[in-house]
Parts: sequence; C-alpha cells; structure tokens
Amino acid sequence: GAVLAANPAVERLLSAGEPLAALAQLFPRHQPERLAAHLTELKRQGQAATVIPFSRADSPPRWLELHSCAIVGDESLALAVLTDATERYEEELAGRAAIRFYETVCHNLAAGVMVIDSHFTIQRANSAIARFYKTTPEALVGRKCHEVIHRSPTPCSRMGEICPIATSLATGAPFQVVHRHLDADGAPRFIENRVAPLPDPNGTVVSFVAMFNDQTEIRNVQERLEAKTHELERLNQELLAQQEQLAVQAEELKRANFELITLSAAKDEFVSAVSHELRTPLTALRESVALVADGSLGPLNSRQAEFLNLAHRNCCRLTELINDLLDLSKIEAGRLELKPGSFDICRLSAEVCATFASAAAKKGLKLDCPQADRPDGIQVFADERLIRRVLTNLVSNAVKFTDQGEVVVTVAIQSGDAVVTVADTGIGIRKEEQPRIFQKFHQAAGNDGTRPPGTGLGLALAKELVELHQGRIWFESEADRGSKFFFTLPLDNSLARFRLLLSRSCLANQTLGLLLVALADPGRLEPAGAPEALDTIVRLAEHGPFAGCRAQILPETGEVTLTCTCRDADELATRASRLRKLLQGATFTVHGEPVRVRLRMNCLFLKQPAGKTPEELLVELRKGEQDVN
Repeated sequence: GAVLAANPAVERLLSAGEPLAALAQLFPRHQPERLAAHLTELKRQGQAATVIPFSRADSPPRWLELHSCAIVGDESLALAVLTDATERYEEELAGRAAIRFYETVCHNLAAGVMVIDSHFTIQRANSAIARFYKTTPEALVGRKCHEVIHRSPTPCSRMGEICPIATSLATGAPFQVVHRHLDADGAPRFIENRVAPLPDPNGTVVSFVAMFNDQTEIRNVQERLEAKTHELERLNQELLAQQEQLAVQAEELKRANFELITLSAAKDEFVSAVSHELRTPLTALRESVALVADGSLGPLNSRQAEFLNLAHRNCCRLTELINDLLDLSKIEAGRLELKPGSFDICRLSAEVCATFASAAAKKGLKLDCPQADRPDGIQVFADERLIRRVLTNLVSNAVKFTDQGEVVVTVAIQSGDAVVTVADTGIGIRKEEQPRIFQKFHQAAGNDGTRPPGTGLGLALAKELVELHQGRIWFESEADRGSKFFFTLPLDNSLARFRLLLSRSCLANQTLGLLLVALADPGRLEPAGAPEALDTIVRLAEHGPFAGCRAQILPETGEVTLTCTCRDADELATRASRLRKLLQGATFTVHGEPVRVRLRMNCLFLKQPAGKTPEELLVELRKGEQDVN
C-alpha cells in the first residue's frame, strides 16, 4: 500500500499539505479492513475499485473513487487512478431515496395505480387498487389485468370495449376512458382509467402506468342532474304553452311568476351543483396529472412532460373558470354578500405584488409597489377579500401580458377616493378590442391575432366587484405600448360607509326605512367609550325591533345608521319607537363601568327611487335628530 509516485493532481484533489505516501492516508482510520480488502482484491484479481469517504477538518466531506490495476511483468507494482466521485455518489444515494419516496407515495395514494406490460400482465400494484379488489399488491402481480378488472380470460378489446392499454400502445400517448368494472363483491362500478406509456431507455414502449379513480358517485350525481335538466326543460315547455293565457288572467300571471321564481332558483341550484361537483374530480385529475408530470410515478421524456404540464395548466384554468362563474352568478343574482371593513389599500397592494414577485422574476420583469412602505397608509372601506381578487386579476394580467420591462402598482387619493393604478409595459390592447375588454368570456387578441390562454372572466369579474363597492374601473392602452388599469374605492369616512350601506340595502320596487342614532356628546366618553357605546346600540337594534336589518357604524361622527324594508311609514315609526324605549332603559358600560350616554335619533321613510343623493339623505337624517333620553 505504499505510494511510490503521484502526479500533482492527487495533491490538489486531496488538498493535502504533505505528499501522499501511503494508501492508508485515504482510508478512514477506524476502517482498516477496507484498505486490506482493496489490496487483497488487487493481488487476487489484478485490479480493484473502492469508493472511500474522505474528509478533512478544513473542508466538507467528499467521496473518492480509487481504481487500482496491477502492472504486467511486475506484480509488486500497481497503477492507481483517484477521482472525485462525490457528485455521482450523492446522486446515487439521492436516487435510492427518491425510489423509496415514490414507492411510499404510490402505496399511499387514494387512487389505484398499476404498472402493466404490453402483454396485459400486472407488474406492480399499489395498496389502493389492492383494497378495491380485497387482496394484496403481491397477489395482483403476475395476473392479467382483464382477469382482475373484467373477470374475463380475454382482453377487453375483444369484448367490444375500448382498451386503454391497446390504444395507448397504438398511439404512443396517454389515454383516458371510463369503464364499467366489477369490484371484489361483483358490484358494478364506474372507474375512470387513465393510462400513460412507459418507454424503456431505447424509447420502446414496454409497459404502462394505469391510474384508477372510482367515478360511480359522480356518475350517479350526473344522472340526477340530467334528470333535473329534463325536468327543467319540461317546465320551460309548459311555461311557453301558458304565455298566451298570462296576458288576460291575473291568477295565471301570479302562478306563472311563482313558477318562474322557482325555475330561476332551480337553475341557480343546478349551476351551483354542477360547479361544486366539477371541483372534486377536477381537483383529483389536476393532482394526478401533477404527480405524473413531476416524475413522482416514474421518469418522463421531454414530450411526455410537455403534454402533462399542458394538461395541468388547463386543469388550473378550469378551476379558475368555475370559481369566476360562481362569483359572477352570485353577483348577477344579487346574492354576493359584501363584508366591508376598514383596511390599508397600500398594504394590500404590496401583499398582492409579493404574490406575483416570483412569476415576474422568472420573466425578468420589475414588479414595483412604491406605496408599500407608506407609513400612514390609505384607509379604504370595502370588502378586503373581494378587492384582493380584483388586484390579483389585474396584476396577474399585467405580468402575463408583459414580456419585458416592468409592472408598477400605485395608490393615490383623488377627489375623495383612493385610486389604484396597475401599469405595465406589455403588449397593450388594440383599439378594436377595447370596447369589449370588460365583457364576459372576451380575451383580447395580440398583434399576431392569437388569443392568450385564460377564461376571459377576470376583467368582467373585477368590473362587477369594483362597481359593487360604488367604485369605477377603466383603462388606458395602446398596442405595443402597454396598459394602465385604474379603479377607485371609497376612503374610510362616514359618507362612504353610509353610501355603501344604501347600495347594499336598495332593491327595486321596495320601500326603505332609514334610522340614525347618534351620540349627543361623544367627547364626554374616553377614546374606547364611544366604540363600545355604538356597539351596544347596534346589538340592541339587531336583537330587537330591527332584527334582520343592516347596520353600519360611522365612528368618526359617533353615529349608527340602520336600513330596513317596511310596508309604510307607520311600520317604521313603530319600530323606531320600540328601539327608543330599549335605548332609554339600556345600560352603557365602558371597561365594565356604567356611564351616562346621551343619544339623539331620527328616521326617514323612502319610496324607491328616493330621488336624493346619499349626501342629502344623511344631512336630512341629522337635521331631524331628537333626544332619546
């Protein structure tokens, strides 16, 4: 084991301060048997190879590979080649760990998985598919897939069914089909079977990975939905047949109106049910495709990975489409409930920009939000969750349609509103496309005439959500010069809160009652006292004569405003009188201590449309205030 000579590369490889004199310097001191085994094999076979863990105090541990070969004619000498095998050896260790990881994932998937060769023989099976047939993965290996799945000695293609394995073998591409399978008890089940080819190193397809998802419940729901659809069609035909009578018969008109309302509710229920039922299989499909695409279920060539990634992106687009459709449906039906509150729009803009920072960086874009560090911020009064959706749609579009340059999100105060601007240096919007940019399902085409992928609902939804907050949304754009999208939100003040309360309360052809309760001298209360007193007023109103009504606190003026639908002014006066008595007998506490609170109150009865602006209504309410106690 003595080293007689070594080239300079050995010393550089070992980073040694002294020349290598013996092979023992390479081997761990606590494992002398490894050197002995290497020398013994060298003497016996004329050559030997060993991987050695090598470490020094001043450098990280490495793996060295030693190849020794005896010199012909002189058995006492050998030539040795020493190489750094750290990267390759660690890759081998990582590969073994990855195999164990993928096997663990495969056996713990909810979906059944089999690897089947081109002769329909099961080579591997996970626990989920074994449980489905009440057996073990080992018992399935070696059996024909058609014997297990269809209980048939011949392949399913010979029984008139589409065989996904035969189809995938013929096309060289993944294939998906829904088959009627029998479970272990002989009960029929509808199973979604997705097969993808697994080529060998030479590119020849020799086996397939098959994923099985039980779609029986989904199929049952679909059948029920189809039955409901037929029922709705039948009802619609009946309504068409009765239209001639509706013009002359008042009772028929009332009945038809009732049926129409029922039909509309059924339609909304149908759309909602379809959307929710689509989410579950779509999520399963998206995650399954993602598992295959990232190599979790085996290696992929570049073409397979390309198609799987395409499928995964389309699954994500479908999910976004379903969510946007549901929200738009709620807005159109007047069932999207706002939950407004006070928040800093500068902070929210910075958070949304941070979400897209990675996507912008991948495209080499600068994504900036100059007001992110504004110390005082800009407080607006709106539903933060919905405004986050608006900002997300606008920033996402800006990043998606910008290939170079920057995307800048700014916030400013103009004419009593907060104005948010999302500017980019992207492809812009052609003039002929601009009038339809906020229409549902419309995607603006680029200069080459192609339309980018997307649902075409993002801007339509953003417009509806902004206008739901009594704001405006508009844009400025020029082809190849970028775009600027603007939208306004009300600043957090009493008028903005009252205006939004009215917009949420007003319904066509309904009478509306307005009530205002104010602290007569809020300055007498300590800073925490006024909010506690206002909360007490709201609690008494909502649990008393104004139950089910809408309430809004105006903290800067020490007022509470309430709205309710009522038949006439007498009903409103009765409610207000009952609330007055409750307030006269109420106990107000601040930090647990009773305090004296003087209140003033007034109410207005409106026949819609009122013909007055929110500003005028608020002034009128305040002018007619009367002492409560």
